[in-house]
Amino acid sequence: MRKRKWGWVLTACCSEEGEILYQLQSLHKVIGTKFEACTGISQSRLELLAVLFYVDEISQSDLQKKVNIDGAAVTRHLKQLEAKEMVTRR
Repeated sequence: MRKRKWGWVLTACCSEEGEILYQLQSLHKVIGTKFEACTGISQSRLELLAVLFYVDEISQSDLQKKVNIDGAAVTRHLKQLEAKEMVTRR
């Protein structure tokens, strides 16, 4: 292993493409954390709000399928968005 700017990389078994993908994934994590810190909302919650913006009403299971987030996470996100009065559930 050798230390790189974006973390540890297994160079013995990873191709150049694999290393690039690893670095992109690491960068995605950093950007996601910065995005949430600046906006106060996670990317997952933003995705939920984007879907909800375009529908009058949607079931939680249909919403879960559209954003491809597990059911427990959708429930947790919706509860937090409801507490901030950003969504209404019934």
